Amino acid sequence: MSISAIVFDVDGTLYPWNQLSLQLAGTFLRKWRFFKNFYEVRKELRRQGKIERLKLLQVHMLAKRLRISEEEAQKRITWFVQYRLNKACSNIHVFPTLHEFIKLIKRLHIRVGVLSDFPIGQRLKNLGLGSFGELYMCSEDADALKPSPEPFLYVSKKLRISPQNILYIGDNYHYDIIGANRVGMQTAHLSKHPPRYSIATVTFSTYRVLGKWVQSNYNIIRPTHE
Repeated sequence: MSISAIVFDVDGTLYPWNQLSLQLAGTFLRKWRFFKNFYEVRKELRRQGKIERLKLLQVHMLAKRLRISEEEAQKRITWFVQYRLNKACSNIHVFPTLHEFIKLIKRLHIRVGVLSDFPIGQRLKNLGLGSFGELYMCSEDADALKPSPEPFLYVSKKLRISPQNILYIGDNYHYDIIGANRVGMQTAHLSKHPPRYSIATVTFSTYRVLGKWVQSNYNIIRPTHE
């Protein structure tokens, strides 16, 4: 096997979920109706797969559930994903040894990308990661949310690397691992308690462990443009 690119999920993969939960606890309590309905809308959109003009439908569905105008619904979504989420990341620390792992894969000439279900915005910069990759993508850009195949295939297309030569790293087994596996990507599951019959290529608990695994298990090649 070989890796030409490694693509990261963001939330729960670059940093622990519990840190984000602590940062947003007060906001969740004050705006619980928004978050509850926003979550339900996203859950329904995931079930539908590829949707033309997904962002507009998301606004429409949220406005209907909250009984507000679409303009107001858009303002609330924008506030959360472009302001509150970005601000929260300013007070969050990434996983230990993540920087070490990033240095390793760059030293091995592996290309790096990011695929998140939410717009990237300033989150990576606020996490202290800066521009550590060459591709930063939100699944909404492919008009589908994970685990639909479209976001993963779009990443493959943008990188001009076949899915088989991409290792996708994520913490959510259903959205990240099953989704990436469906299109033929290799997968690395960040988890201390993986499913019993996991289909992940590798399961790891720390990035130092994953780094050792990458070096010992793969014939790592320089990326080629297909």
